[in-house]
Amino acid sequence: MPVTLNIQPTSRQLRQFAVLCFVAFPLLTWLWTRQAPATGWAAVVGGTVATAGWLQPAVVRPLFVLLTLITFPIGLVVGELAMLLVFALAFVPLAVLFRIIGRDSLQRRATADEKSFWQPRPSTRKLKDYFRQF
Repeated sequence: MPVTLNIQPTSRQLRQFAVLCFVAFPLLTWLWTRQAPATGWAAVVGGTVATAGWLQPAVVRPLFVLLTLITFPIGLVVGELAMLLVFALAFVPLAVLFRIIGRDSLQRRATADEKSFWQPRPSTRKLKDYFRQF
């Protein structure tokens, strides 16, 4: 599935982005600087963006597209690193543990006296059940 950038957002998406700016700008400024004056100015900027975006969504389109283009590569890298960490910290240790204790759930290991991997299975349904249509 190809990854696509949303550079033509709908008016609804732009309004949601504008309202998010009202909360995100001051919050990110506070987390970054821990200074009340800077946070206050960020709240003013966020409020201005939110008001302008709510009344006229097309006004915030350039900001939306710019932030999308900036954060897109970051999201790709962080997503790949997260998958790598899950694989390395969850699946690899489990695979090593299963190899150590000799677990073979798929029964891929053959013994010397077996001619085939075939294992007959009992039928779980009656033949008549296959013709019921409900």
